Amino acid sequence: MPSISITWVAKLDERTCPICRALHGYTWRFQTGKDVLGDSLVHPQFGVVWTVAQGSKAHGHTNINCRCHLDFTLDLSDLAAKIQELHDQIQETYQVTTKL
Repeated sequence: MPSISITWVAKLDERTCPICRALHGYTWRFQTGKDVLGDSLVHPQFGVVWTVAQGSKAHGHTNINCRCHLDFTLDLSDLAAKIQELHDQIQETYQVTTKL
């Protein structure tokens, strides 16, 4: 199944807070058609760390001082395999019905 991955990317320097440093590289994965991509990202240890309305909540407030960002990756590799499988099934069905 196609999936969407969202990775927390912190600016790793002396100003980076311990929470953002711990979140750096953490990835949430959502399978399309299976998982619900809501309006917030929840970390198992830190709880809600990002919302659509406020951005970063890693510090318990808005993103005024947070220099982190989210990277999004869309994986369609499984989709290509599913399309090929469907194509093969359609072609096989067509060949059977044309021989009748």
